[in-house]
Amino acid sequence: FRRRVCSTAPALSGSSARDVAAFLLTRGGDYDVATVELAVADANDCFLSRNFQEASLCYGVAYCLLRLCPTEQFYAAQAHDILLRKAMSHSRLGDSVAALDAVETALAIVPFAPGALCFKGHVLLRSCEMDAGLACIRRAVASDPSLWIVQQVLVAVWWHTQGFFDKAIATSSALVSSSGNVSAVGRMAALHIRAESRKFHHSGTQVDQASSDFMELVVLGPPAVIASRFGSGFAGSNITVVDEWLSLLHVSF
Repeated sequence: FRRRVCSTAPALSGSSARDVAAFLLTRGGDYDVATVELAVADANDCFLSRNFQEASLCYGVAYCLLRLCPTEQFYAAQAHDILLRKAMSHSRLGDSVAALDAVETALAIVPFAPGALCFKGHVLLRSCEMDAGLACIRRAVASDPSLWIVQQVLVAVWWHTQGFFDKAIATSSALVSSSGNVSAVGRMAALHIRAESRKFHHSGTQVDQASSDFMELVVLGPPAVIASRFGSGFAGSNITVVDEWLSLLHVSF
């Protein structure tokens, strides 16, 4: 017996019928919305406990089950959200290829969704695809101006990790000095990027300014909070810290 797949839902690579069968055997359920919600609940628990590998698998199972539900039970917004969380799980693992595949599938279901576009831009920037990444983020900001804060943070991080410290300082400074509605976390992220860029600046003349930024960070939040949110800095090797910032900035992913 072969179940009919919802014709509007594209297939997702990396999630197999074997994963779905294993889930149904261990957790029970059927090809219905209740079982989809069970898989999503498991995935969310794994995500919150930072078991991103298992979270990505459970989100994949949830999406596959949703595709196999009766057409009238297929909810595009739910499918989009599941796929975006799957993309975030892959991103936390540093797997940009799988993250991009999941977020592009999400955008195939709900085109031009601002949160998905912004996250796709983040993944592309991490992959050093500057033009494509910025284009995605600009489209997201055009639809949802509140994402401007995220745009500034992501661009500043990219400049920093590529060694363009002057540009990173200028971009983060624009956010720090903004008179707009910038959240405390947004300001802390911008200060941290600026402090790091000043610390590593090629000229070696901005150490004092970096110290001032770090001192302001301590005023904004206890050292333990700063460490938990921003670690001990960031570079290309640990750029996944930005995924934490995106959640803290309350982006509606």
